[in-house]
Amino acid sequence: MVSVTVKCLILAFVYSALSTHVAAHSNVKKILNIAIIGAGASGLASAKNAIEDGHNVVIFEKSGALGGVWFYTDQIGKDEYGVDIHTPMYKELRTNTPYQTMEFPNFTYPESTPSYPSHEVVWKYLDSYAEHFHIKEHIKYHHLVEKIHSIQNKKWEISVKDMPKNQSVKLTFDAVFICIGISSSPQIPKIAGVTEFKGKIMHSRNYRKPEAFEGEDVLIVGTGPSGNDVVNQLDNIANRITLSSREDGPNESRVIKIIGYKYSFPFLSRNSGIMVKENHVDPLYKQILNIKHPTMAFIGIPFTAVHNRMYDLQARFALKFISGAKLLPSYKEMLEDSKMISFKSKPHLLGLMHKLYYKDLADTAEIDSIPEIYSEILVDALICSNVSPDFREMKYVIIDDENFTKEYDDNL
Repeated sequence: MVSVTVKCLILAFVYSALSTHVAAHSNVKKILNIAIIGAGASGLASAKNAIEDGHNVVIFEKSGALGGVWFYTDQIGKDEYGVDIHTPMYKELRTNTPYQTMEFPNFTYPESTPSYPSHEVVWKYLDSYAEHFHIKEHIKYHHLVEKIHSIQNKKWEISVKDMPKNQSVKLTFDAVFICIGISSSPQIPKIAGVTEFKGKIMHSRNYRKPEAFEGEDVLIVGTGPSGNDVVNQLDNIANRITLSSREDGPNESRVIKIIGYKYSFPFLSRNSGIMVKENHVDPLYKQILNIKHPTMAFIGIPFTAVHNRMYDLQARFALKFISGAKLLPSYKEMLEDSKMISFKSKPHLLGLMHKLYYKDLADTAEIDSIPEIYSEILVDALICSNVSPDFREMKYVIIDDENFTKEYDDNL
C-alpha cells in the first residue's frame, strides 16, 4: 500500500511537470485577425509574412492601387473621392539606391534590371511580389481608415470608409500593422513673409513633369537627391533655376519645396498611446511595437536603411511577439530600451547604425537577419551619390554573401 507521503510526492511531481508543460507552451502562437493599413512596400511585406503564418489578413488602402509612393499618377491634390493623393513620384524619377537594396528576401528583380531603375520598374516589382504571394485578394482599395481605437481584450476597433459606396463600418481586429510610411505627409515649414509672395508655391509631392515650368523662374528649396533631380530636369526648360538649402531665397515665379515629410497618423485615437512630437513616434519598442498596446506594430518608421528587407524583418519581428510565439519583455524594460535608441534631432535615422539595428531585431526575436552584403552595397551607394553626379550610371553585381563588384553600366 502506497503511503500518504509517497502519494504526496507523486502528486507534487505530476503538478510540477504539468506546470512546466503549461509554462513552456504559454507562448504558443495564436491565429489572429490582422488589419494592415496601407498597401505599399511595408504593407505588402507585413501581409506576406502574416498570411504565411496562417493569420487572417485585411489590407486597407485609401488609393486605387498598391505600391504606395511607387505608384505614379499624373494627378495631384485629391482623387475622385476627395482623398489626398499621397504619391510623390515624378515622371522621370529613378531610384537613388541600387535595386539590390530594395529587394524582398527570396524575390529578386529581373536580371536585366539596371542598378538604379525607374519608378515603373519598382512598381512592377511590387505588383509581381503581391501577385506571387497571393496578397492582392486581401487588399480593399479606396478604403479610408478614419479611426483606430483601442478596446477591451487587447483588440482594436477600426472605423473605415468604403469610398465608392460612401459607407463607413466599424470592424474589430486582434492586431493592427500601421504601414503608411513617412512619405504620405509633406513637411510644410512656416516661412516669414510667405503670404506676400505673388507666385506659386508647391511641395515636391505635387511635382510631376518639367514641362509645366517652361519659361519660369524657379526657386527649389532643399538640396537632397530629389532637389538635385528636379534641378537637372528643369535645366533648359525653366528660365532661371535657383537651388537653395535655406528658406529665404530670391523672388521667383515658382517655389518648389523639397524639404521632406513628417510622420502623421491622424486616424489614431488618443487612447492608442502613440504620440508624435518633433517627428518622433513614441513610445515604440525597437521602433516597431506600440509599448502601451503591443498588438499594434509600425512597419517602416526607421529610414536610411535596406528598406524592403528591413520591412520584412520588422514584420517577422512583430508577428513573433504579437502572435505569442515569443513573450515580450516587461513594460518597464521596453520603455527603457526605447530611450536608448532615441536621438533628439532625427530619432528614427539609422544611418551607419542600420546593421546593428537589424542584428538587434534578429537576436531579440530569434529570427534570421539581413545579410550584411546588402548593407555594404547601401553604404557604398550612399557615399557615391554624395561625391559623384553620375552615380546612377554604376552597376552593382553581388558575387557572393560577402563580395560585390561595381562598374559603369555600358547599357545606359
